[in-house]
Amino acid sequence: MEPAAQNTTFTAMKDGTAEDYRIIAMRSVAMVKGLPDRILAHLKLLEGDSVGYAVDRLTHSLQSATHAYFIECAEFCAAYDQNCFDPDYDTLPLEFFTPMLRNVFAQAKRSIYMPEKADEANA
Repeated sequence: MEPAAQNTTFTAMKDGTAEDYRIIAMRSVAMVKGLPDRILAHLKLLEGDSVGYAVDRLTHSLQSATHAYFIECAEFCAAYDQNCFDPDYDTLPLEFFTPMLRNVFAQAKRSIYMPEKADEANA
């Protein structure tokens, strides 16, 4: 584990100091070099996966990015992203969310793509 002296001190980005961001910049160099290739590799996993839509998930993602809503994105980041850097926060482990994730995707509850009878049976 790296020494705490090399970690930032803020728990919300808005409270970060120049020194905090200097630490982040210095420690991010190696990670950032390979980041574009990792992102592109993950995005390419979506290619060809259309699950019946007229376009695959990669094309859908690219169209979504093309039509991005800046104000909504900025609001989301301000409310949910910038304040999630607190090492002392009682963060729930991934395993806590796993059953919920599996439950959400277990079966369609309601869908505009399903006939009404199937909708009622899954309600």
